[in-house]
Amino acid sequence: AASSDYPLRDVYKRQVYKRRISIYEWLKDHDKLNCGRLPKETFKRAINLTNLEMDTDEVELIMD
Repeated sequence: AASSDYPLRDVYKRQVYKRRISIYEWLKDHDKLNCGRLPKETFKRAINLTNLEMDTDEVELIMD
């Protein structure tokens, strides 16, 4: 798919790359049951702690 199909994804990929954030490791640290899944509220908190420039609506969009 062309990058224009997922504009939000591209914005966050650039932020993650620029800041050298390991999202996988970051979220894994919040997966207390080590099951590969996070409750929505835990996911929101974990994403918020990464300091990515995301508003609440964008986080909700990613979760869906």
